[in-house]
Amino acid sequence: MTDTGKQTQASDSLPAGDAAAIGGLITQLTRAWNAGDGTAYGAGFTETCDYVTFNGDRLRGRQAVAESHQALFDTHLKGSRITFETVDVKPLDAATMLVHSIGNSRLAGQKTFHPSRRSIQTLVAVREGTGWRFAAFHNTRIFAITPWRALLMKFGI
Repeated sequence: MTDTGKQTQASDSLPAGDAAAIGGLITQLTRAWNAGDGTAYGAGFTETCDYVTFNGDRLRGRQAVAESHQALFDTHLKGSRITFETVDVKPLDAATMLVHSIGNSRLAGQKTFHPSRRSIQTLVAVREGTGWRFAAFHNTRIFAITPWRALLMKFGI
């Protein structure tokens, strides 16, 4: 477990150094978000990454990730914090890792991480030189299909 509160779980075939590196990359993203630093947040992604936000916006490239997040950190997400509960890492090959994480966010002024803000992320990490960066990121809110939500879905809402 790291200072971000997450537990990194790796398959048996993943070298310990790679598991630590992916955990470090998640820590880098967390620290950058919590500092409101879009450039540092974007630095965790490849130059040509694909990034899908929880509301379905697709960002292409590190620059787009950095700029869009800085705009959010300067406005709607100013003072927000994120945390990761779990991070699961599965090697696809020696230079590619599939990563699933569960995280949460809280807005400025909120004291706790509310369950309604929990999300699951799917990421693809790639080796770049001696380090790792994320080449793909997809974020989805976690929520139950309650009878009320099912009714709304039936009507396309």
